[in-house]
Amino acid sequence: MKHAAFVLLVGLTFVACEKEEGLLSRKEKRSVGVPVVDWTDTFSTDSLYFKHTRAYGAVVSDSGLPVSERGFVYSLFKTPTLEDTKIKCGEGLGPFKAKINGLEYGQTYFVRAYAINETGVGYAEERQIEGFKLGLATVTANSTPINVRIDGTAQVRGEVVSENGGNVTDRGVVWSTGSNPTTQDFKQSSGSGLGVFAASLTGLKYNTQYHYRAYAVNEAGTAYSDDYVFDGYSLLVPTLTVNNTPSVIGISSITIDGGVSSANGGTVTERGIVWSKNPNPTTSNNKQSSGAGLGNFTVNLSGVDYNSKIYYRSYAINQAGTGYSPECSFTSYSLNPATVSTGSTPTIQKGSAQITGSVLAGNGGTVSERGVVWSTSPNPTTSGNKRASGSGLGDFTVNLTVANNTKFYYRAYAINEAGTAYGTEYSFNSFECKAPSVTTYSGANYTYKWTNGSGDVYEVTIEGRVNSSGTEAIKSLNMWHTYDNPPTGSGFGVPMSNYNSATGDFYVTWLQVARPSFNPSGKWYFQASATNGCDAVGNGSVQSYTLP
Repeated sequence: MKHAAFVLLVGLTFVACEKEEGLLSRKEKRSVGVPVVDWTDTFSTDSLYFKHTRAYGAVVSDSGLPVSERGFVYSLFKTPTLEDTKIKCGEGLGPFKAKINGLEYGQTYFVRAYAINETGVGYAEERQIEGFKLGLATVTANSTPINVRIDGTAQVRGEVVSENGGNVTDRGVVWSTGSNPTTQDFKQSSGSGLGVFAASLTGLKYNTQYHYRAYAVNEAGTAYSDDYVFDGYSLLVPTLTVNNTPSVIGISSITIDGGVSSANGGTVTERGIVWSKNPNPTTSNNKQSSGAGLGNFTVNLSGVDYNSKIYYRSYAINQAGTGYSPECSFTSYSLNPATVSTGSTPTIQKGSAQITGSVLAGNGGTVSERGVVWSTSPNPTTSGNKRASGSGLGDFTVNLTVANNTKFYYRAYAINEAGTAYGTEYSFNSFECKAPSVTTYSGANYTYKWTNGSGDVYEVTIEGRVNSSGTEAIKSLNMWHTYDNPPTGSGFGVPMSNYNSATGDFYVTWLQVARPSFNPSGKWYFQASATNGCDAVGNGSVQSYTLP
């Protein structure tokens, strides 16, 4: 079993034997036996790190019989024999040497020179050699990264100083937020072999501490440089200032000065003023931007509520986020609805009313409209009847068109930026138009005329009287006449020509008053009615008659 480890070595071993002559000047007679073999020199190597060695031996005596074979045997186990790995180096007496290839890393080998004659095998004293020495590569890194950038990158230089017997197949830099990073952490490869190299670290976060090491990989494994520490790009939100007193507080404009004093490692992409009725306003509240970059700026705020305490701050945005100045506050423009008064004594005329009003104060605003509102119900507003009369401060007069005999409620109004203000509410009764006094005479005079398909036809005369015309002269007369129900201000009318204004009498003659199928009883109702010049209506009593 001890020879099994040499199966591979046999295939890897290249045997190179060199014959050297002239070292033995004469042959000495020897007694018959196995050859005598000895070492003529120590092992030699081409360098400290090697995969082969040279062995030097000699057949000192053939012991009376010719040497048919000579060379070296070696094994990982002591006392190697011909059954182990063998290198043949010719025959006969004299020195010989061989190059032993394919030695494995870190192994200890046992070697003997041998010679064979008919008697047997002679061996030299066993010697020991160490196999190829292989270590981790030696790699260094600069102790401070260069070009630590805002885009999250940095560059590290390293150097593979020695491959230590192997071949460096990969080299580069590893990094992490923990100490002693390995290739299982963030890694950037940068070629292979010996020499100086550079690697870029990417994905670095702002204001974060990182550890990094250079690494190199050879057959012995992965070597690392010393562990170094650096801080990622130093980036903070901007530093800002703000004027603690707005330079202008107007009804439609509030001017505030601010400034970005430092970008703190970033680029200011937006700046301006934020404000709110509550402390600590942010960009999610009211915001007015004013450019980008460092320096002072001025912002005109719009849409600020009147009569309010306003909190405000400067703001600026860079890659680290949003920075704010210290908070300040001010009281916004003092604005209230206008002060308006209502004239308490209107001038009443038929179908109209004249009302006065006055805007006493704009209360910080500009009165854009003023006038009077009115209604038959209390508290009229501009959504109902409205009559405008200019704008601004001062007195004004409005003429209203209104119905007679009606109670109205009214008040003056004025509109400014704060809204609509109303004066004191008053009421008035419009022009009183008295109705005529009317009498309906009872009974009717009727005369038979003829018979047609509808039945007997009569001429009927019915009469009324205007006792008084009321406020104004009579404008129209009516004699309401119907068959089915007593009239209620409706029916058939009568022209004015039948009116005797001297006596107040008027009459109506109806022809073809019949007893048709729709009125089989022949009963009719009538009522005298008069309307005067102010449209007041007077009605007499309801009378009736029945056809024979």
